[in-house]
Amino acid sequence: MEEKKCKYCAMMIPKEASICPHCRKPQGWTRSAKAFMGFLIFLVIAYAIGSIGNKQGTYPPTRSVHIGEEGILNSGGELVPVAIDQAAFDEFTKARVANDQEGMVQMIAQGYIFSVDKNTKVRVIDSQMFIRKIRILEGNFQGKAGWVASEYIK
Repeated sequence: MEEKKCKYCAMMIPKEASICPHCRKPQGWTRSAKAFMGFLIFLVIAYAIGSIGNKQGTYPPTRSVHIGEEGILNSGGELVPVAIDQAAFDEFTKARVANDQEGMVQMIAQGYIFSVDKNTKVRVIDSQMFIRKIRILEGNFQGKAGWVASEYIK
């Protein structure tokens, strides 16, 4: 019978013992426990890879709203910020990224940004890389145009 020293009390114990019969301390992973853990890790990794590859099928496809088409505004909040021009949009985006609340409030107070209720109907009238110029079709700002992030138009 092969033996090893206990990691804690240094007594000689059977090599495959998972608990020392003298001090009752666990001795670490047995070969079968290591194999089982390896198998579990393999399953977790395989599941994760399968989930990543399957994400495309779990969400409804989204389509960009193009020039001339109608959509509704939704930024995730109750109000959607709309910039009066591209420069104001860029400045407001910088303020949001920097978490500059004072800067954003100042832009709203100066009229560079106005807020529109979510689910307001709009028409896309111009398009850039990640932003769209919209004409508001209903509500308090009906007829007014401005720029929003393209992902805000559904």
